[in-house]
Amino acid sequence: MKRMLSPGIRAFTLAELLVTVALVGALVALTFPATGKVLSQGRQAKCLSGLRQIQQANILYAQDNDGGFVPIFVNDSNGNQKWWFSDRTFVTLLGRPTNMTATLPPGLRCPLARVSGEPGWGYNSTGLTGGTSEPGHVRQLRQAQIARPSQTIAFIDALDRQVYSSGVSKYLGEETKISHATAYRHGDKSVANAVFWDGHAESIPREQLIANKAQYFDSLNP
Repeated sequence: MKRMLSPGIRAFTLAELLVTVALVGALVALTFPATGKVLSQGRQAKCLSGLRQIQQANILYAQDNDGGFVPIFVNDSNGNQKWWFSDRTFVTLLGRPTNMTATLPPGLRCPLARVSGEPGWGYNSTGLTGGTSEPGHVRQLRQAQIARPSQTIAFIDALDRQVYSSGVSKYLGEETKISHATAYRHGDKSVANAVFWDGHAESIPREQLIANKAQYFDSLNP
């Protein structure tokens, strides 16, 4: 028996269906970029928040240690290095329980950082040299040494655990360890997030950072 449409109900024509499908496709195409932008902004905001927490803990560390910031690294008697992100006192200030391995809390890491074994941010070590394998050596900055706290970087997106001004142009767009290199993970791989010695954080375009690297990285008083 042939099924009939109820009176008053009209079937869609093929042309109408094709138009509807095209409109839905267009709406989806418009929505995806907007969603991607929102997600990108969220990741960038989380990274900036983590950097602020890192430097606030660093400032508290200095206040409790006669003006000395968390050491970039400390060599034991055999020359083995303990890096800033595994300093027990420092990571405790960041909320890491004392009964757990001394490392940065997992939720603090930049969402786009992918280099295995690295914290995702580099400690600015520009101007500090020597003592890399010397037993007992402590590489550390003090508050009195910082010339322009609101203008010089303390930590920045990086492919290594410490950075120098010489590493601002080494980034090749991949999450692979490169010594002392800044990482431009945000803004379509053209922007690096950084926190300054005074505790404020910014997103800095690559071209701006390279053109003004001395201003951003030379922390030490002359």
